[in-house]
Amino acid sequence: MAPPVILIGSAGALGQELSSQFQAAGVPVYGLSRSNFDIGLSLPRLVELFQKMGARAVVNCLAMTGLDKCFREQPQAFEANGLFPNKLAMACKILNLAVIQISTENVFSCNINELTYREDDKTLPTTVYGFSKLLGEAHGMRDSAPFYVIRFPLLYGPTHRRQIVARMIKEVLRGNEVSVASDVYSTPVYTPDAASFIVNGVIGETKFAALTHLTSGHRISLHDLICIIAKGIDAKGKIQPTLSSRFPSLETKPLHGGLQSDVADCLPWEGAVTRYVDWIKTNQKVIIDEN
Repeated sequence: MAPPVILIGSAGALGQELSSQFQAAGVPVYGLSRSNFDIGLSLPRLVELFQKMGARAVVNCLAMTGLDKCFREQPQAFEANGLFPNKLAMACKILNLAVIQISTENVFSCNINELTYREDDKTLPTTVYGFSKLLGEAHGMRDSAPFYVIRFPLLYGPTHRRQIVARMIKEVLRGNEVSVASDVYSTPVYTPDAASFIVNGVIGETKFAALTHLTSGHRISLHDLICIIAKGIDAKGKIQPTLSSRFPSLETKPLHGGLQSDVADCLPWEGAVTRYVDWIKTNQKVIIDEN
């Protein structure tokens, strides 16, 4: 049997997709989530736990997200997003165990229109969420341990049932009118494609760079993305463009996200949206009926 992968944050949207794809590739998964794992474990206890598992790699998807939530609960945000990944890096260095740490475009300012960010661009987060995730990238460990950081733009897909794209699509499927920000941009990635990149790297079919941006390379507003998906599924609800300022937040929102990469090929754009549309059509009744 192939050595297992430790998947931290296995109950989250990306974690669920990764778990499914690892198992489909014949790789057993130790799934750790907030319900069965304490990120406050001491370093010696963490080393002991991982040593017993005999894993081949650790993928850390666990994070506190949501700008307002991170701002309100700053100690918890920095512990989950920043301090724990650094402790994880130290534990895995002791065990010579590879770590894949999931990060975000929000480590950049994301406040310059029409700018997308490459791996070598200067980080400059403007939110508690962005600062905490940047801390979790464990810069000092990349050259001295098998610690790999993968930054993501906006993710969407079948497992992202509570994320903004899914919530808006559910409403238009129900025939409701929704207002969607037309001034929020990213280079969206379909979660199954993102998971496939990670799985292929762990099983050795591709190589990870120390820092990788995964991106579709297609910069688009949230409003336009929702419109494209809604048109594909022939949704009856109306989609109205609005400004993000209509939805107040405790911190200034990073509006102009988007990533480019010098170390990885762009993931699919049009084909990915088509696959998502097909999935929605197949599961339309379930989507409409769920809370």
